[in-house]
Formats: sequence, structure tokens, C-alpha cells
Amino acid sequence: MTPSFDRDAFFARSLLTMSVAELDDDQRWSTWPETTHTLDRGPQPFPAWVVQHDGAVDTELGVLKTGKEADAFLLERALPDQLRTGAAGEAALLVAKRYRSPEHSSFHRSHQYTEGRRGTDSREARAVAKGTAFGRQVAAAQWARTLREVVLGFAELGLVHGDLSPYNILIDPRGGGAEPVIIDVPQVIDLIANPNGPEFLRRDCRTVCTWLRANGAGDAATDPQEWADAALGTCRTP
Repeated sequence: MTPSFDRDAFFARSLLTMSVAELDDDQRWSTWPETTHTLDRGPQPFPAWVVQHDGAVDTELGVLKTGKEADAFLLERALPDQLRTGAAGEAALLVAKRYRSPEHSSFHRSHQYTEGRRGTDSREARAVAKGTAFGRQVAAAQWARTLREVVLGFAELGLVHGDLSPYNILIDPRGGGAEPVIIDVPQVIDLIANPNGPEFLRRDCRTVCTWLRANGAGDAATDPQEWADAALGTCRTP
């Protein structure tokens, strides 16, 4: 706790300026008080920038990176603007690494990513929303269509990613029907001018299709040769 912090004065003011009901969906009260007796805070003394106020709010800013076992989220932990004095320990950016259990590592959360892109079949939409076995198959097929569009989009520009995988294709879970964002692109290859372009394209297709099949997508929607042929057919030639 910073020496100048007056807990009673803070809560007296916060009762007048903020309530739990006013927090947005991507916010929560700081988890600092909940870990008072745990060993995960690191060595003491804590740096001056560490936000230790009970009344701080955690605001989720988005996903920094996804992985096979965990996702890294960017958070802001800060006192409300009207309560800040400019002292150290009132606001900081944090990275939260959240591990997923095996049953949450594929399409369990896919309804968040497919909002706004539901099919016309109401039965399919209900199944996806409920997370049934059939719904997971539908969600997997929707993912397959989205990842196929990514490959075709690169090819239409005469490019191939060269190292495409499900872990460098990001979609914002907060946006309905948000377009995929591709990361790790320094090795992008000219699909036409580079003689190895078609092979890199086929490798990208095999990598993504293999992952999709392993996570429930049907063979018909994840044929890497069909993807590659379609991509080469839409490629813009000089």
C-alpha cells in the first residue's frame, strides 16, 4: 500500500462516484485483495508502480497473443480517473496469462467469435448457442469457412503467408462478425514471383486444415488441396 493512501477517505469518495453497476462488461474490481495470502505476488518490496489499491478497477483491453494452452490478455489496473493524484501505484498495464483446460482449447468458446455470422438455419444457430455436439460441428464448419477466406484473401493479393497457423489468426471476441487479424507476417511471400510460393501456400493450407479437422471440422470443408487450388485460381497475376 502506498504510504499516502487513505483507505477510509478513498472508499468515502468512491461510494459517491462509482458503484459496481457502473462497471462495464470488460471491467471488474481489482483482484489484488483476493490474493493477499497467496504466494504469487513475487518478492517484496513491491515496485512503486504496482497498483495495490483495493478500489482499483481491472479493464480488459484485448488479446495480445494466443497459444495452444493459454492466451495472453492486456489489462489496465487503475484507480478511477477522478481519484488519481498522479502518484505512483495508481495505474499500470498488466499481462494476464490464462491457461485453458483441454475441453476449452478448441471451439468451446466459438460462439463469441461467430456472433453476427450465424447461418440462416435456425436449428444450427440454436445448436451453436447451446454448445451441443452438433453445434460444435457447425461452429467448426464456420471456423473452416473463415480460415479458408483468410487464405484466399492473401492469394487474391498475390501473396502467401508462409507460416500460417491457427495461432496467428486472431479475431476480437468483443466484436460481432469481426474480421480476422493476421499476425507474424514478416515472412510473407510473393505467390507469383517466388518459385516456392505455391508450395508455401500448400503448406499453409495443410497446417490450418489439419488443426480444423482435429477440432471437429468435416473433411469436405477442410481439404487442403481444394483450398490451395481455389487460392491459386483467384491469385492476381501481373
